[in-house]
Amino acid sequence: MSRKLWLIVGVILFLGVVFGLSTKMWPDRRLGADVRLICLGGESLEMVSLSKERNMINRMKIGSEVEVWIPGGLGWYRVGSLQKLLDQEKISEKIYEIGFYNFGFLADSYVRLNESGCGNDKQYIKVMGIWNWLNFKLNSDKYLLKEEEITDLERDSQNLVEVLSRDMSDSMVLDEGVRLGVYNNSQESGLAGMLGNIFEMAGMAVVLVDSGEQEGKEVCELRYKDEVFLSSSSFKILKRGLGCVDKVDERVVEGEVEIYLNQGYAEMINYPSYR
Repeated sequence: MSRKLWLIVGVILFLGVVFGLSTKMWPDRRLGADVRLICLGGESLEMVSLSKERNMINRMKIGSEVEVWIPGGLGWYRVGSLQKLLDQEKISEKIYEIGFYNFGFLADSYVRLNESGCGNDKQYIKVMGIWNWLNFKLNSDKYLLKEEEITDLERDSQNLVEVLSRDMSDSMVLDEGVRLGVYNNSQESGLAGMLGNIFEMAGMAVVLVDSGEQEGKEVCELRYKDEVFLSSSSFKILKRGLGCVDKVDERVVEGEVEIYLNQGYAEMINYPSYR
């Protein structure tokens, strides 16, 4: 074999090793198509969505005086006091639930804010992997930046669903177009309506909110027509966000998902503290 051919083979092998190691060290951790970060520090709560499909980087900053709900019994807290509370209670991972239950935003990664800010290359690589990041950097001049700030949740609530579903929801979820029916089997009124609002902020179509059948044994259930749904981004977000048992139910309409919320679910999130 000639020296030139040996060189070509060596380069190919080297690149293969580099690709394998970099993929293992920086795997793609995205729940959907977009990179989604939630950042908290001091007086600031921020969410960032980097979308290749939209060629957009969307940022949403939540003002320090805005109160957000912490599921599980802690109730409502100012954003400006949130970091201190989570540190004191040693529950920093609650930030994922805070993003989901208040804004329909289930992040891929939590970033504790420092001088580097929210949404930098190191944070993107951690979520999307080195090769997807390189592709982003090569085309970053094509991306548009859009920024929003929420300073009054009650005043801005009318536009919040529209803005979040349009700018911050995952591109794959929007493309999948899953239709949801949300059923309240608990004794708590308004539970299905609250979750329906969350799903709409997440970019999903809620076609029915109603009281359900007799309460099941599980905390909550996701029912779908067939197992094809298990590979969807919508399933990953619903499963991680809610923590429900999932099952195939041939009675479910094609393209729809039924969500049953039982009393155990209302108790798990301490729904009375929301109202």
